[in-house]
Amino acid sequence: MLYSLKALALSSLLACPISGTRGFSEPDDQVPDQETDGETTPTVTPNSSVPTTPEPRGPIRVPDEDDFRRILPVEERKPLLDEDYLNGYGTFSEGSVKRALLVTLAYIGQSGALRGPIHDAWAMKRFLERQGYEVVWLKDFTNVGSAVEKFVYGNFEHLKKKAERLRQVGDIVQAEYIERQIYPTVQSFENHNFPDNGPCSKAINPKTMSGKEANYYCSKSNIKKYMKELARKTTPGDNVFFYYSGHGGLTFNTNIIDAPNNDNMFNPFGNCIKDTFIHDEFVATLPAGSTAILMFDACHSGRMANLRYRARPDGTYKTHSKKRTWPKANVISISGCDDNETSLDGKSGGQLTRAFLNVAGFTYEDNTNYNMTIKRETDYKKYLENIYTKLTMKNLLVELRGMVQEKQTPQIECSLPYDMEKYYFGMFMGIPNEPVNRTMRRLQGLMR
Repeated sequence: MLYSLKALALSSLLACPISGTRGFSEPDDQVPDQETDGETTPTVTPNSSVPTTPEPRGPIRVPDEDDFRRILPVEERKPLLDEDYLNGYGTFSEGSVKRALLVTLAYIGQSGALRGPIHDAWAMKRFLERQGYEVVWLKDFTNVGSAVEKFVYGNFEHLKKKAERLRQVGDIVQAEYIERQIYPTVQSFENHNFPDNGPCSKAINPKTMSGKEANYYCSKSNIKKYMKELARKTTPGDNVFFYYSGHGGLTFNTNIIDAPNNDNMFNPFGNCIKDTFIHDEFVATLPAGSTAILMFDACHSGRMANLRYRARPDGTYKTHSKKRTWPKANVISISGCDDNETSLDGKSGGQLTRAFLNVAGFTYEDNTNYNMTIKRETDYKKYLENIYTKLTMKNLLVELRGMVQEKQTPQIECSLPYDMEKYYFGMFMGIPNEPVNRTMRRLQGLMR
């Protein structure tokens, strides 16, 4: 199919969804790597001072290791179950210094539907809010507050009463067994994991959607609008996070069939958004002194941001062969696979997203089964220590590749050849909201 498309059209889309993957049919032949080896140097663009970040948004409580029954009281659940909050109906304020745009497509009820993006974006939303980011979430589904409350807390209250009855008759072992099943489920939702229940989310019908749904629907025009707004409001010293979870693909130019003329793209409704837009209209317009992380959990996403330097596991780089206006900001891109690979989707989220949250130390994964079910959030102080003093860029790449399944190879690209053994991932996220020690602030100063 691939070869006939190349012969018949100037630019063709591989549009055959594969069950369990986040893109289109894998090419019959592999895309050649047209990169050249580049020298690794620690040169970086000086940043301005990083302002103090705002307080985290949304109620988050870290479960106590000694008390697995710790969950949010009834009154504190209300903000979490508010539909505006559940759906990420946020804004980018002028005074903020940390802004994040999430884009997820689940394609509910369609061929090629994905289960993971609902979990992916909710987990990333909670993760980014914990760092003090303002979050705007564009998607093709709506999270229903009443259904979430019924599924998460309704079942919890029922089983909690059952456990209490068992305690009253002296069956402590069975009571604790039930409690250890229901409390982590609620804690998981309160911290990072969206309930795996169909009625909790419904597909948006563009013909009947409400005004709010229309404003945050992941159409091509909406995504471009919010990306441009995010870039426009970013000033030196700000931190930006762009996240995409959904299908990805490639187009091919038939005049010159080689890697520099291939376009990566992701696929919202109303056509595709190509890597040329992502780089030229978003990444390249971010001001000097700002810092950005882009993350793509999708097929064929290796060069989605088109940055100049591709990191190797040994700490060196390959250099992008294209000539273009390279970004002035400090930018890194994390993608779930290479250009000629597919990225796996799962019941509890995409492989890249779940691996990233685990490697960063924000969540704990249970590796005893194929689905690697997220159990709970880890201690936040340990997380801060990890991303600011342990998780180098080199370690991040190596550990991501170690966690995902075979046939997909996570990639990291950078706007500059940062020293991968000295630069810590946390330096690209800005100073955290919790009190940080002198070492963390000294490391953060390197990005100024």
